[in-house]
Amino acid sequence: MEYLAKNDDLAKAANYLNEGLRKSASQYFNDYLKVICRHDREFIASINDLINKSFGELEKNLSENDPADPSAYFTRVGYVIQAGKSENRKFVTKTHGDLLFQLRKVLSEFKETRLTVQKNLLKDGMEWLFTELKNIVEDGPEFITTFYETNELKALPGDSFALKTFKLRKRTWAKITGKPVAVKIPFRELQQYYLPARIQITLYKLIKNYGKHSFKNISLLQELFGTLNKSFQLIEEKLVRGEFSYQFLSEEKQKAEQLLNKK
Repeated sequence: MEYLAKNDDLAKAANYLNEGLRKSASQYFNDYLKVICRHDREFIASINDLINKSFGELEKNLSENDPADPSAYFTRVGYVIQAGKSENRKFVTKTHGDLLFQLRKVLSEFKETRLTVQKNLLKDGMEWLFTELKNIVEDGPEFITTFYETNELKALPGDSFALKTFKLRKRTWAKITGKPVAVKIPFRELQQYYLPARIQITLYKLIKNYGKHSFKNISLLQELFGTLNKSFQLIEEKLVRGEFSYQFLSEEKQKAEQLLNKK
């Protein structure tokens, strides 16, 4: 006799549970997790757009191989930038200030709106998932019957006294009737006990990983602000020395872009 043929109830219950959990997991990902990740991508994309716009303005308004800045003078430690700046350096300072202002504005908007939306999505998603889990369990079979051959119910080392007694009773009854051993299992009760705990552990790991991801994004932004400040300082120094080039500007832009794409 085929095992699954004997345990048709078990096979049907397992298939029902697997399909229900698969559909719920897929919908949870599409309706909640995917939306949360989309907000992160849009946030990073908005920062990248600001950087591209600022460096594009620099490329459009600055010229290569201009002479050294007459508003600076040379000492043994290098060029010293005086208060009166050239038009090029004034433009770099303005572009830098505008970029920092827009970046802070985007970050503030993220904290006030997108971050709140993400928190609500996490909360609503968990509530929805546990409601779905409850419905899956309640709509499934309350009991299932499984069948065993007598040799599958031999006492094993480590079996408790109660389990040994149960196996002996079932084997004896099977010998008397000549039928496979039938065991009625409270399937719904078992699911109500085990599934929520398993889902909670999975969600805890998911939220913990997302927390790490968010902290990494914050660290990335802090590093990005430092990198941009350094880049604009170097651009101004290049202008002072008459060494500015579009190649150098492109390299500084790539540093910021590589930082944004670092995961």
